Amino acid sequence: MRTTESAGQADRPSNITIQTNDVALNNSTVTASTSGTGDAGDITVPDAETITLSQSEISASTSGAGDTGAIVLNANQALDLNNSRIRSSVEAGAVGDSQQITLNTPNLSLIENSEISAATSGNGSAGQVSVLEANAISLNNSSISTAISEGAIATQPSNIELQTQTLALTNGAEITASTAGQGLAGNILVQEAQNLSLDHSAISLAVLTTGAGQGGNIEVQSDNTQINNQSQMSASTASASPAGNITIKGNRLSLNSGSQILTSTSSSGDAGDISILVRDELAIAGVNSGFFANTTVGSTGKAGNIFIDPIAVTLTNGAQVVVSSQGDGEGGA
Repeated sequence: MRTTESAGQADRPSNITIQTNDVALNNSTVTASTSGTGDAGDITVPDAETITLSQSEISASTSGAGDTGAIVLNANQALDLNNSRIRSSVEAGAVGDSQQITLNTPNLSLIENSEISAATSGNGSAGQVSVLEANAISLNNSSISTAISEGAIATQPSNIELQTQTLALTNGAEITASTAGQGLAGNILVQEAQNLSLDHSAISLAVLTTGAGQGGNIEVQSDNTQINNQSQMSASTASASPAGNITIKGNRLSLNSGSQILTSTSSSGDAGDISILVRDELAIAGVNSGFFANTTVGSTGKAGNIFIDPIAVTLTNGAQVVVSSQGDGEGGA
């Protein structure tokens, strides 16, 4: 199923609305795009019970002079992606904003290299990704991302907002927000969670070498956060723009087996701060596990600060809390 605006001028966008109890896409696509003058239409599933994508794609894009449409998917029971993609994009040379991807479902699952992404390579913002009022979000070898590519110009940050009781990333899963163009990288917001777990996975913010905008912030609200098996939560800059900050609020936080919370600079931009506002217990175990606010060799930006405020702190088996400067910038505190 596909709707595409013509290469000429469109008086009004053509929307796609799928009204059914169960949506199942198998090796299929649903696309709304514009290559002319005018906005693309929205893609909406207003009231399904389940939405399942297998080797399939739902996408909204602009390659002309117009905005993409919004993608709004409502699944009362579950939304599952298997080797599939939901994406919104502003292509190179386009002038227009990417609209929001909004997923309303109690259970969101991404497996087998599935992706939810919002990106811009043109003159326009990448849009936001929001998952609202979920019970559980799980990513297995899959990703949620926003990106401003090199040469792109974005006037608004592209945030990732996840409202969920449980967020689980496993097997190389990633949640990322980055900028390599002109514009602020988005924030990554995890709100009102009871449990957040990373297992050999990552949540990251990055200002890349060509980035001309500040990094966003990672803000986590979770009663119990577990970062395991060489997982990372990081904010970095490789340009003159500063990196973002990382803030974790909750009751308990644990890191083990080489897992890290890290801010860094490899250029003239300053690294961000790490704030751990955990009420009860912080436990860090294992070699290379810990908090790190660093500058690399050859950099001139300042290292960030680390602030820790729990009732109990336990470091064992080679765990570390490190603020260091290997470049010419000042170390943090």
